[in-house]
Amino acid sequence: MKNLLIEQLDEYSRFAVNHILKRFPQWENHLIVDQPEGYEKPYAVFELPCSSPAVKQGLWVATFGMEITVGSHTHHTHFKLHPFSS
Repeated sequence: MKNLLIEQLDEYSRFAVNHILKRFPQWENHLIVDQPEGYEKPYAVFELPCSSPAVKQGLWVATFGMEITVGSHTHHTHFKLHPFSS
């Protein structure tokens, strides 16, 4: 089933998801494919729970916009993961 979800993604998101899952295979169960209205292709989001009730949202990693966005609670940052870098 997850393979079917991954096939829906754009080329960059497929690359990023495969790269992320090689490093964190246990995250596969936290993969969500999201396609907001008006967007041509869906992107991947990994949403990992947080055990603290004080934190509104735990760790999340998204592949939107040809970059990796990593966030937790109310903060996030962006990274470029290039398909041709090692």
